Amino acid sequence: MTASPASATTKQCEGVVRGNGYVVGPKVKTACSWPSLNGTPNALCLQKLVIAGVKYDVAETACSWA
Repeated sequence: MTASPASATTKQCEGVVRGNGYVVGPKVKTACSWPSLNGTPNALCLQKLVIAGVKYDVAETACSWA
């Protein structure tokens, strides 16, 4: 069984956040569900991660993987 592309990229976003020492809870999962736009971080993903307490540069990297 393989993961669908959407779930794989959501997991990559969550992995970036987790790898930088943040807890991946419901707010991060919701933020990472906003897909990037051709590799450009989605503004809603960025906003939600920053509001959840993730540093902007980490959020930007994570959201580019979403």
